[in-house]
Amino acid sequence: MTISSDRPFRTMVMVRPGEGGVAGVAASCATEFRARGIIVTELVGDDSGSPALDGIRAVWANRRRIREADVIHVELGLTAVAAFWVALFVCLMRSDITTVVHDGPDLVKSPGSGVIRTSPGLRDSIAHRIFAPMLDRPLRAMLRRRTRIWLTLSERARNELEVAGLHPVAVFSLGADPPISTLPPSRCTTVVFAGFIAQSKGIDVLLDAWDSIGAVTGLVLQIVGGHGRQYEEYVTGLRRRTDASPLPVTWISQTSEAEFQSAIAQAAIVVLPYVKSNPVSGIAVRAAVEGRAIVATTVPAFADMLENEVTALLVRPGEPQALGNAILALARDSELRDTLGRTAASWASSNCTWKAHADALTVAYGFPVT
Repeated sequence: MTISSDRPFRTMVMVRPGEGGVAGVAASCATEFRARGIIVTELVGDDSGSPALDGIRAVWANRRRIREADVIHVELGLTAVAAFWVALFVCLMRSDITTVVHDGPDLVKSPGSGVIRTSPGLRDSIAHRIFAPMLDRPLRAMLRRRTRIWLTLSERARNELEVAGLHPVAVFSLGADPPISTLPPSRCTTVVFAGFIAQSKGIDVLLDAWDSIGAVTGLVLQIVGGHGRQYEEYVTGLRRRTDASPLPVTWISQTSEAEFQSAIAQAAIVVLPYVKSNPVSGIAVRAAVEGRAIVATTVPAFADMLENEVTALLVRPGEPQALGNAILALARDSELRDTLGRTAASWASSNCTWKAHADALTVAYGFPVT
């Protein structure tokens, strides 16, 4: 049931991950609320420590703010184990939580693995193969019982959550910063993958495609973004592959937020070769805001947001030849790059702002928009 109030809210506790796209969305949302005069306390889950123990410490240190806050906002992605545990302990104090779900009904892939700090070897095996499966369901059930309203970013995700028994569920649009780009895609020289690097992003498929077309595009491939510890082996293998390739590939792994956005804003083509996805991609929204030409796959994040040959070129996931053909088509047609970019920017300017994002959240909290 939605609780409404005639007065504006003044204080918020926001629980969020410490890295990745979900963390960036939550941090930008917090900035927008602070600009409105809201006092925001961010409780950041750090997955490098001991999630359960660190969660207890964070909640205990902020217990007064948690009890007194007008709004308790939780932001979760698929791998946000530490943020989940912070939220779990907040649940012991509050039963009126608003939870934003960036993935599917499972909320977090394996929250039980946060009971003990893991390391290679026996402890890791015990935590992930024994404790986690035993604890995952009851831990998720507790968060479900204490969440007042669920929020997600697409109608497809809403349907999945409702089928899983989560109610009520509201849908809102992802926000984005204003554009910084001054050059049209036709005057740029890079093909850019940007984002958190994991197997689901299909970078190996992109490299397969680039092996076939890279030499004739006249453009340079850039891979921009960091990765978690669990993906270290995967990323090392990708970098060894590109180091051995005759085609130069630039890796930019340690970058500020400004440099990250600049790489997107200065791209001739932003390529998103995902093989799996969350309901919405923040990178696709950023690329659209900047008026970039986008090549993406037909996973939910893009199929529900982008229109083929109107705001992007869409191809089936896991198909290097189709991906390469789409990139090559844009590399050879600078006018098409600019046309797709302009249409994407027009769509984004009407739908993707942090003001609209925060307004929708405020309504979901049960407070009036001021």
